[in-house]
Amino acid sequence: MDWADATVWKKVYGNEAAIADDNVKALLFHVHYAQYAYLQQWNGLPFERLKPDDFVSLDAIYAWMRPHYKMLHGFLANADETGLPGPMSLPWSKYYGRQLGIEPADTTLGETMLHLSCHGIHHRAQLNTLLRKLGTEPPLIDYIAWLWHGRPLAVWENGAAAN
Repeated sequence: MDWADATVWKKVYGNEAAIADDNVKALLFHVHYAQYAYLQQWNGLPFERLKPDDFVSLDAIYAWMRPHYKMLHGFLANADETGLPGPMSLPWSKYYGRQLGIEPADTTLGETMLHLSCHGIHHRAQLNTLLRKLGTEPPLIDYIAWLWHGRPLAVWENGAAAN
């Protein structure tokens, strides 16, 4: 996930039109806000409601989200597989349940972890479509491409203010 995210960010920062595009900013915020919100829930921390307008620029989103990967890797390194089938309550599920006209079914920690991965794939594909429309060849960020590259670590080089 972080390799694909870093690869997309590098492409975004390489395209002036992408840097200025509100849809790109909103999607990048959404991807990272979801990662943040789930990580908070997995760690038993309170839900914090944030909006894209809370961040004045892409650099602000970048600076805010970068430390989350270290926290995520720490969580995963200490996760116990026996906890994966355990219940996972998400405070925002009721909101989406009302939107969909359903009572959300119970979920597990493992299911939310899989969901977050799929969620990121979906939105990175949207970002790649936007990048193509903005004149940049989108990066190949498929899981298989990551495997073929030898499972590289994320390289966060893009000109943004780094933490």
